[in-house]
Amino acid sequence: RVGSAKAWRAFSQSRPEQYKEKVRRGVPAAVRGRVWMAMAAARAPPGFRVDGLYATLCARRAEEGGRCFEQIAKDVPRTMGGHIYFRRGRGDGQAALGRVLRAYASHNRALGYTQGMSSY
Repeated sequence: RVGSAKAWRAFSQSRPEQYKEKVRRGVPAAVRGRVWMAMAAARAPPGFRVDGLYATLCARRAEEGGRCFEQIAKDVPRTMGGHIYFRRGRGDGQAALGRVLRAYASHNRALGYTQGMSSY
């Protein structure tokens, strides 16, 4: 059992394939934030984060997102059906993934959304 962020880091380096499998099954809530930050190598420079940006992007309506939002609505229910966070149809995991994808599509309008962004 891997119960601390330090242990997760060591486990990820010593057994990368098992680490991937554990992450895909769900990271324990107690260490989830630190594990995801470590996985994403989230070391943003000062001033990189903009307060309220995510909330603003999430508040955009479907009309503003156009075809991207339509495609996201189609793709999210088909994403990672075996993962515990996504098992319940239109549950918490699907709602969260949909918000992140819509926010990103709104933020990066040049790219928008492409099929596959909702997969790992």
